[in-house]
This record gives sequence, C-alpha cells and structure tokens, in this order.
Amino acid sequence: MSRFVVLGTARTGTSLVCSLLDSHPDVTCPGEVFVLGRGRLPVLERKGLGMRETYVKWLRGGPLRQLRHALGPARAGAVADYLTDFFTGSEVSARGFKLLVTQTLQLPGIVPWLQAHDVRVIRVARRNLLKTWVSREVKRRTRRATARDAVPLTTVRADVEAMLAKLAWMEDEQRAVDELLAGQPSLRVVYETLQADLEGESRRMLRFLGVDAGVPVSTPYVKTNPECLADVVENYAEVAAALAGTPWERHLDAAGGSAADAAAGRSPSGAPRGATP
Repeated sequence: MSRFVVLGTARTGTSLVCSLLDSHPDVTCPGEVFVLGRGRLPVLERKGLGMRETYVKWLRGGPLRQLRHALGPARAGAVADYLTDFFTGSEVSARGFKLLVTQTLQLPGIVPWLQAHDVRVIRVARRNLLKTWVSREVKRRTRRATARDAVPLTTVRADVEAMLAKLAWMEDEQRAVDELLAGQPSLRVVYETLQADLEGESRRMLRFLGVDAGVPVSTPYVKTNPECLADVVENYAEVAAALAGTPWERHLDAAGGSAADAAAGRSPSGAPRGATP
C-alpha cells in the first residue's frame, strides 16, 4: 500500500487534489485530518477506513491520549500513534491525507514520522500568488472553503500595503513547503496546470501512487472565483499600480490584464470596467 500526503498551503488546490484522488476506488484521501481548534469534526467513513477518525476525534478516544497531547514532550508520540493507526487496517492500494505546512508547526511530530516511513509527497503549488491571496480573502469573508454549485460573486477590496506583505509571506510559505519533506519521493502538481488538464494531471498523480491510472476520477467541487482578477478585486487599478515594476506584476499578466489597462479603468478584455464585452 502506498502511503502519501497532499502537501501545500491554504487555497492552492489541495482540496481539489484530495477529492480527485479520493474518487478512485483504490485510493482513500479524506482531506485534512490534523485540524485543531474546530468544534465537531466529521468521522471519516470511506473505502474500508471504517470508524477511523481525525486526530481530534482520536484524541477523544481516551484521557491518556488527551494528556499526551497536552504535554508537549509526549505530543510527538501521540501524533506517531495516530498516524500508525491511520495507515493501518485498510485494503485500498493507496491512502493519504491533506497536510498544510502550518499544521506541521502546530504538531512537530508529523514530519519525523513521515520521514521515517515510506510516505510519498504530492506537493501542490499555485503559480499566481495574487489569486491565492484573493481566494484567501474571499474565504475569510464568506467562510466557504469549497462549493459544489455556482455561488454569487464575492468581491474584495485590497489593503495594498497589507497585501504586499502577504505576497512576500506566501513566497516564504511556498519555499517552506518545498523544503519540508525534500528527501521524500515527491511529485509536484501546479494548480494552474491541473485546472487546464484535469485528466492528464490526475493520471500522473495516480501513476505516482502506483494505482490504475486508467480509472477515471472526478471532483464534486466547482471553481467559484472568476479568472479575471479585475472582476473580483474592487480596487484593481490601485493593486495593479502597486505591483507595477515588482516581481509580482507577472501575476497581473497571468490574470489576462495589465497595469496599463487597470490604470485606464479597462477590464482585461479591453472594455471599460462594468461594460458588457
């Protein structure tokens, strides 16, 4: 059986990757299992996983587990026991979960366990950091992580100074992902490439996990934010002017618009903002 993690940062496509893999009959990938600080968490019952649970649910299985988690020096041992439990007792060909780099800081015992075992890493990245920032802002406003149907457009207004600091921080965050499990067998998946070639990239991931790549996979999730950043960022002209001449200006180009268009009040199609193309 292949053990794996889908490793990345928030709003880069990790949930999309997990849903695609989990739709394969020989793969179990329930998503995040190391979520701390949320109230009730769902029990994961799929494909032979039975009543195995998230880490928080596992902790609720006995006072000794909770004590070990509460005591810093013993916490790594609790995490190791949970991971051993998680990867035991199923007949699927590949099993894994979603891991965000911030969770490895909350629970330092995760990384040593993964390094000590034959765990494969699917590293998910998003080229356009500006769209990552927008996605995080939209989620913060709507509290909606994913959607299965079309939803109303949510726009955001950027605090440009704070946004620039966030873009720099996200670059550091992505470097941390690349370095975190650098010694493990890994496959890099880029969100933009995955969106453009869902079938081909899915087959590449399945081959990496050693399962039948000829089985079609699917996702229930739909893309909710528009490709055109000018349609979702209320002060797009201000943002474009701030990014002009910086390394992040390329993210405006990737969105289909330019700083000049934005400054002139035009959408990436060249039409005035608010006009029908």
